[in-house]
Amino acid sequence: MRGTTGTAGGPACLARSHAQAQIAGLTTVTDIALDTLRRFRAAVAVYDDWRLSEPLPECLTREIDGVCARHDDIAAALNSVTRRRWRLALEDIDPRQWHRQHGDFCVNNLLLDDRSASIVDFEEFGLANAPLHDAFSLGFSLHEFAERSGVEASLDDMIAQCVSDDPLGDDLAHETRTALLVHHLCWRINQCATRPTRREIAARLADFLRMVIDGRLAAD
Repeated sequence: MRGTTGTAGGPACLARSHAQAQIAGLTTVTDIALDTLRRFRAAVAVYDDWRLSEPLPECLTREIDGVCARHDDIAAALNSVTRRRWRLALEDIDPRQWHRQHGDFCVNNLLLDDRSASIVDFEEFGLANAPLHDAFSLGFSLHEFAERSGVEASLDDMIAQCVSDDPLGDDLAHETRTALLVHHLCWRINQCATRPTRREIAARLADFLRMVIDGRLAAD
């Protein structure tokens, strides 16, 4: 009896077609999301009073302190040497080169329409006072979208793709990107801390932060 494996319309063929469609879907969403983020950055950059101004080392210290007060294991893992190294990595960045971030730029906050998208939920606009916040947010979001779609994707690669798409972010050194990623995660964890409905999200973000501290997650 002739098997169906590999035949037109057989299980193997249908599985391949389904997988290819999922991968194509992820690629399409990624392309649209990155293009939308580029247009958002360009729109925000028109306004000089929307430039960032707070010194980044102070921003980082504040967010790390907030997380350490809630997570003893993270506080123990973040020794003074590591914290000082990240602060130093941010000292040479002029925040005025950057503009306000959306704050929660993710796939769920994009209304996709063919080859474009509209952005919604500006509740956290301008609250995250650090560069690349939206790029990191999109990277994590695309990885989650891939997981839901059943597509195998590297979180490191997703984050690196989104960060490198920003002309300013692409020029930053590894340690600087890492420090900004730490700020991003700490800021989001602290935001979730005041919202009981986001406890699961906060726990997931804390795990990502532990991965960064352990060197298992990179921003490039």
